[in-house]
Amino acid sequence: MCECARAVTEEKLRKVAGLKVDVNNMTECALCNKKIGNSALVRDPQSQNLMHVFCYENSIEAATMQ
Repeated sequence: MCECARAVTEEKLRKVAGLKVDVNNMTECALCNKKIGNSALVRDPQSQNLMHVFCYENSIEAATMQ
């Protein structure tokens, strides 16, 4: 990896690491609309929505099958 690409990647990581996401007992998954609670979650990079990891992985799998 060239030094320029490395610098760009490191800058992107710094920005992402600084993001704060508030999750409470009312936070719902954007895909199944169930409460996230203490479940593992992911923030979709495009829509910024929060969802269960399981729901996200299933949506990616379904999209690749089409």
